[in-house]
Amino acid sequence: MYAIREASPENVHAVAALLREYMLETYDDEWRGTVDGLLQDGFGARFRALIAVLADEAVGLLAWEKSYDLHHYLIATTAGVIHSEGGAFIKGGAVESGTGTRLYGRFAPAFGNDYILGGKAFRHLAAQSNLPVRKLVRSMPKREWNFEP
Repeated sequence: MYAIREASPENVHAVAALLREYMLETYDDEWRGTVDGLLQDGFGARFRALIAVLADEAVGLLAWEKSYDLHHYLIATTAGVIHSEGGAFIKGGAVESGTGTRLYGRFAPAFGNDYILGGKAFRHLAAQSNLPVRKLVRSMPKREWNFEP
């Protein structure tokens, strides 16, 4: 039988393992987060999580916070890092069955399932990367800014 309980800092390695599995299964890519990042931002600091446990093994994860949106935060943080390293755009996709396509379509043009965030929109988002998520969500770039230098 599954037990569902709130994750705590003692579960950080199990949460990291679940995130690694999720990224591989969903995106065929590595999770690039860190245990230290989870300890800093998780477990009530910026978001909370529930874990599903079966036979003393964590087998499921759900993370949330009031007004915390991992997609907005991840996109802005990624833009900030790429911009600081001299990059000028982000190209990526979304799981077709998820809400990512609606989110990305609000501020980036799509080419098939590839979204490209560039130009003024990319620079704006990169500059917002340190905002709290609630303010970040309210300051997302306009889609047409992608076509402005």
